[in-house]
Amino acid sequence: MVWAAWLVLMMSANLATPLYAVYAARFGFSSLILTAIFAAYALVLIPSLLLFGRLSDRFGRRPVMLAGLVVACAGLAVFAAAQGTAWLFGARALQGLAVGLISSPATAALVEFDPHRGRQRPALLAGLAQAGGSAAGTALAGGPGAVGACAEAVVVSPSARADRGRRCGDAVAAGTGPGRARALADSMASCAA
Repeated sequence: MVWAAWLVLMMSANLATPLYAVYAARFGFSSLILTAIFAAYALVLIPSLLLFGRLSDRFGRRPVMLAGLVVACAGLAVFAAAQGTAWLFGARALQGLAVGLISSPATAALVEFDPHRGRQRPALLAGLAQAGGSAAGTALAGGPGAVGACAEAVVVSPSARADRGRRCGDAVAAGTGPGRARALADSMASCAA
C-alpha cells in the first residue's frame, strides 16, 4: 500500500511533463522559463525533504503521507486550471512539496513493514517507486496514441473542449499502427494554435 501510494505520487509529479510544449505555445514562454518551471520543483523539494523528514516521526507516517497525496492532487488541479505561467510555477512547487512530504515517511514505512527487516528490499522498492513512477507518469500522459491526445484536453479552454474531444476520439481511432504518432502530433499542434 505504501509503495503503491508513492508510485502514484511520482506518476502524478510527472504527468504534465509531455504537456509543457502545449503550455509553452499557449502561454508563450521560452525554454529558459521552462527550465525555471522545472527548477521550481527542486527548489521546493530539497528544503521540504529536510524540513518534513522528521515530521512523520512525531505525527505518524500515515497523516504525513496523506497530506502529501492531498498536496499532489492540488498540484495536478493547478496544472489543469492553469491560466498562465505563474500557475505552472505554483503547480510545480506543489509537486515538489508533495514529494518532499511523502519520500521520507514512505521510505521509513517500507523499512518498518518489511517482514525480514532487511535493507535491500525496502531500498529496491523505494528506487522503483521513484524511477518507475517518474517514467510511468510521463509515459501515461504523453505516450503514443490516445493517452497523450486526451491528456492535452485538460489544458485547453472550456469553449474548445468539444473540438479537442473530437480529436481525442480521432486519436483513439488512430491509436494503433504507424498513424498514431502523427495523430498525436497533429492534436498537440492544433491545441497550440
